[in-house]
Amino acid sequence: MPTSRFNVSLAAGASNNQVLDGSLYEVIRQAGSMVIAAVCDNADNLSLITVLIDSDTVMEESPVPFEVVPGTGPNLQDHVLVREEVVPGDKVTIRTRNASAGVRNIRILYSVP
Repeated sequence: MPTSRFNVSLAAGASNNQVLDGSLYEVIRQAGSMVIAAVCDNADNLSLITVLIDSDTVMEESPVPFEVVPGTGPNLQDHVLVREEVVPGDKVTIRTRNASAGVRNIRILYSVP
């Protein structure tokens, strides 16, 4: 299962509308289970993530879990936010938003079939 890691750094009030933009795995190539895990560097619940497959919202804007030990995650055992069945041609969109007044870092692990 191919796996990619993304580090998203967001200024106060900023967002990233497509973390996967330009990624080889933005569009699914074979059927199977897609997994997204994520952690952030602050426990204030103001680092947010949304996941869509085509036009279907799989995860509405939700807080990204705080990484208690910096630099250890995310991993597929402890930090899974989405596990979804996908088919060839599905376009996956991962959006992030920083609703805080400070810089936030979100680390995302994305695994596709």
